[in-house]
Amino acid sequence: MLAIIRRAAGLCLLLVISACGEEPPPAAPTPPRAPAAPAAPAAPTFTLSGVITDRFSGRPVQGATVWVWPFTFERVRGWPPGGMRKTPSDGAGRYTISGLPSLGPVWVSTAQTWGGGFPPPYVHQCVTSVTIEGDATLDVTISPTADLVALNASTGPTSPDSRTVSGTVFEITSNGRQPVGNAWVGWEAAVMDGTVAETITDPAGRFRLCGLPRERITLFAVQIGGTGASATVDAGADAIVDIEIAPK
Repeated sequence: MLAIIRRAAGLCLLLVISACGEEPPPAAPTPPRAPAAPAAPAAPTFTLSGVITDRFSGRPVQGATVWVWPFTFERVRGWPPGGMRKTPSDGAGRYTISGLPSLGPVWVSTAQTWGGGFPPPYVHQCVTSVTIEGDATLDVTISPTADLVALNASTGPTSPDSRTVSGTVFEITSNGRQPVGNAWVGWEAAVMDGTVAETITDPAGRFRLCGLPRERITLFAVQIGGTGASATVDAGADAIVDIEIAPK
């Protein structure tokens, strides 16, 4: 039995030695790698700049926040939406927004820092737009609210294919129809507070917005500390639209 075991062990050792002496099988050839795709060049960006001035005096306005947003938004998942940019104007009324992608037509809106007071010192009464497909310069005028009668009796600069919509904000009380002064009236370009034209009614409840598109739009009116309402403006030229809001 011992001899058989020894012969078996010797045979195993012989097999191991024989196996170690064999050459390893050739490795499988490595398939050639596809060349890496070249990196896409970075998309160019552009700068929009200009000066913000008071519509009546022509003086530059400091601290007016300038908002730039596309004509259309994708579904909003946060605020501000993609493509929106903002910056304040400096002491000379100048503003500069850099790093803008190619956006095509955009709305440009401005508003003075409110500081908790109402009405704000300025409103963006007339719609303003520009095309961002390269560096662009756009000077913007905003309307002071110190004289609401003068504000709503005149129209600022507008494009030839736009229109002006004016009217009165009123409420029905026990004394009949009454004008609502110091109410906010505006047009929101999208259902996301994208206000691009706004004004404050004078003591007679009158308002005027300019530079509005000729398509069918909806205006909104809000009585400060009270209720709000909306009114549809049919497609067409200049229009007069009165807006009724519920009493406080």
